[in-house]
Amino acid sequence: MAFSTASQITDMTNVSLGQIAQILFSKGFTSTMNRTYRDYDNILMSMKQQQPTTEREYRFLLMTALGVNAVQYQNQGTTDVAFPQGDLSTTKEVVAVMKKIQTTIELDRNVWERVKLAQFKYVDNPLALEIMNKMDASKRIQARSMYGDGSGSIGKVGSTAVTSGKLVITLDVSDTAVGGGNTNWFHKNEKIAFTTLAGAAHLATSAGGVNLTYFTVDSYSRKAHTVTLTGYTTGGVATAVTAAANVVATDLIYPVSALQASTLIGPDLSGTPDYGSVSPVMAGLESLCAADGRTVFGVQMAGELGGSQFDAGGGLFNVSSIEESMNETEQNVGAGKYKYDQLIMPYNAFSSLIEGKEADRRFNSVEDSARGGRKFIYQYGDAALDCVKSYFCPFNRIYSMPKPASGEMGETGYAIEFRGTDFRDVTAGGQKEFLKLVSGQYVNSVQSFLEAFAVLVAKQPAAVNVIRNFLMV
Repeated sequence: MAFSTASQITDMTNVSLGQIAQILFSKGFTSTMNRTYRDYDNILMSMKQQQPTTEREYRFLLMTALGVNAVQYQNQGTTDVAFPQGDLSTTKEVVAVMKKIQTTIELDRNVWERVKLAQFKYVDNPLALEIMNKMDASKRIQARSMYGDGSGSIGKVGSTAVTSGKLVITLDVSDTAVGGGNTNWFHKNEKIAFTTLAGAAHLATSAGGVNLTYFTVDSYSRKAHTVTLTGYTTGGVATAVTAAANVVATDLIYPVSALQASTLIGPDLSGTPDYGSVSPVMAGLESLCAADGRTVFGVQMAGELGGSQFDAGGGLFNVSSIEESMNETEQNVGAGKYKYDQLIMPYNAFSSLIEGKEADRRFNSVEDSARGGRKFIYQYGDAALDCVKSYFCPFNRIYSMPKPASGEMGETGYAIEFRGTDFRDVTAGGQKEFLKLVSGQYVNSVQSFLEAFAVLVAKQPAAVNVIRNFLMV
């Protein structure tokens, strides 16, 4: 029997009348990318959530000192001893500014109308599909922001290389890396750019010395902490990279949307910025739970106003770090004020606990019937801490989020609050779909816009248990 070569194999359309048979199309589609945002929902479960209406800012009051100098012991065998001088309690009013999140949905109008009439189609409503995709994208961006510092940076350059016309960045994932430290913070085709710590734009070059102003994400390696990028000129033309030029180690990486539109200048982080207002991006746990003296919403994150940060000293992550960090947090906020039921950690940290689980009886699980780890629970006193793998959690951080204990469910019961709205249509005269305007003329594309408001605030940063500066397998 003779076989045709692969290049000779065709469908039956080459046969006479072969085109009578129709083509079968599947219904729906298969998404090839990760579109989940479990971190967003998971962290929100530990927070008080309110729906603002027209607020431009959110104010709350912190009690920062009890006034202990107003208390003294008195020798009962003496007389005419003065009472102690008064020592008033001290407070701090915090002003948190709301951040706006915007989304654009765009679709060719011809496609939209033709699909409505088509008998066979992958999806019934391409506009609804685009809206769903943008909702998933927006939740993933917000999930990333929840762990960020508020600058908008999604990584720090550790080193650079040029391979096959692509710029390859190795991320700095050390404990002190500014902004990010997780390759999962990068999304396929996302536009990014580089700046110095002070916010000045840094550019790579192509053949002939042409500056490449921004890049898009091609791929990344979680194990190697590398991100591969395609370079683009100012005119939006994809161009081979020939040199990293002034993109160097210590540069910060930003989504283009977080930078000034025309200049790609970023926020100045070289001084002492207020991370609550340094950029349009919502400040996340990296700043809200800091203890390094940085300023967030006018509050210096140190002492009683700082977070509970346990430094593991660069050692291998193990159960001792969990025990010691929880001891520190409990002493900072008081036993019983909050309850804890999760340890949110990067995937590698979860893997590091597998060996520890084999020998440590403080891990309890009724679900493991085989070697490895299906579910890890670390028992700290009465608290059963479920170890949860996080997609967006930075490589050098582990968080245990507090929830109000019984009897602490009032306004002051939550250590972290999320104030925000759901996405709402942007309307004009009751209309929410608009023809696209290009160079002063309308084109045959339909656009729809959504917006929301959001801010995270920490009313007691020390209640969030943070483990940092550790090694993983």
